[in-house]
Amino acid sequence: MHQQSHDPVELLKKQLNADCNQAQLADKIGISPQYLSEILRGKPPGGAVLDYLGLERVITYQPKVTDSAEPATRKRGRRRA
Repeated sequence: MHQQSHDPVELLKKQLNADCNQAQLADKIGISPQYLSEILRGKPPGGAVLDYLGLERVITYQPKVTDSAEPATRKRGRRRA
């Protein structure tokens, strides 16, 4: 069973072909070609792109994996001038 990708860059790249270049795809989405280019190079996509792709941004947090059973703590020291 193949799992569908939810990576915006991958989904956008799949739409680029001989019949649809970056300028045409940007026009379909309603963004500038420059902005599309930035997204394809790693800039996080904004609302218009996510809406076009039928995606939403979800941020999650999870505990760090540590070597011990005790929670990880960060030691804070004073900075000297």
